[in-house]
Amino acid sequence: MHSITDDGIRFDPPNVIQLIVIMSLGIAVVASNYIVIYVIVRTRSLRSQSGVFMASGALNDSTIGVTCLVVFPYLIKGQFSDVFCSILGYFAFSAIQTRLGILTFMSVDKCLTINYPFTYPMKMSVTRVGVLILVIFVQAYLFCLPVLLHSHTYRQHAFVCEMNWLTPSIYPYVAQTYIYVQLVIMTSCHVNLYLIARKQLKKMKELGQGSVKLEKKNETSKKGWVGPNIKSQLRGIKTLFLLVGIFYICWITYIVAQIMYPTFTRNLVQLHVINFLSIWLGFLNLSCNCILYYLTNKSFSSGFKRYVLHKKNTVDTEMSMSLTA
Repeated sequence: MHSITDDGIRFDPPNVIQLIVIMSLGIAVVASNYIVIYVIVRTRSLRSQSGVFMASGALNDSTIGVTCLVVFPYLIKGQFSDVFCSILGYFAFSAIQTRLGILTFMSVDKCLTINYPFTYPMKMSVTRVGVLILVIFVQAYLFCLPVLLHSHTYRQHAFVCEMNWLTPSIYPYVAQTYIYVQLVIMTSCHVNLYLIARKQLKKMKELGQGSVKLEKKNETSKKGWVGPNIKSQLRGIKTLFLLVGIFYICWITYIVAQIMYPTFTRNLVQLHVINFLSIWLGFLNLSCNCILYYLTNKSFSSGFKRYVLHKKNTVDTEMSMSLTA
């Protein structure tokens, strides 16, 4: 149980298992995302649009990990001041909104790159991607200002302060609409990418060897799927699918239990386990990026082996391509 006093919010501290989970998640989120940033900065072939996406996502996610570590002493004490609660809720909600915005931008960017391969990539430089991501950061933190001012609450048995979805103002409905619109855009882009990838894989199977290779080149060049670029584009789609898919899996419990259920019933979920898992399972998602990039991105994998694992025989992907050209 928790109570609101003149000193702030008092609550029963988490048990030992919950404290271990929260501390472990905080360390994992910070460490994994700082590793992502370090590898991207050191790896020449990642100084591209995709590298900017990866680094900005890691920078944003690391703020949640730092927040988990900062809040840990207060959890042991079992008390938040009202100001601390508002700041905690604001940064948490802003970071989640920023993450959602970056994933939406990545989905739209990949979709436009595939559909307009000869015009869109020429216009979307690394600098422009960086500027647009900066805009996403700024608008997310401005959009979430009501959480800092009044629309925050302590989530019972989750041990965090967050957006208050039952406040009588119109803001919760605006925030929900904003979230759902981004989810719809992401889903639509991925349906489009899935259909394109399926069509290209089918075409690759149908096309044979020898004289058919010329026909293959002519057909695929119309859509920008030329030679090795086919596999490169498919790997990019696979990475994006995994990022967004895990985001959905980890946050679906929170969306259903903490957003949709209170909105339609005007009541809060009372199950302790659901309250705890719905938020901390979402935070778990923020520690998965390093593993996903290592498994699906060749440049990141080679950079990780070279600069983190210090394997001397690992060569930068871009450098090896230039040597063999």
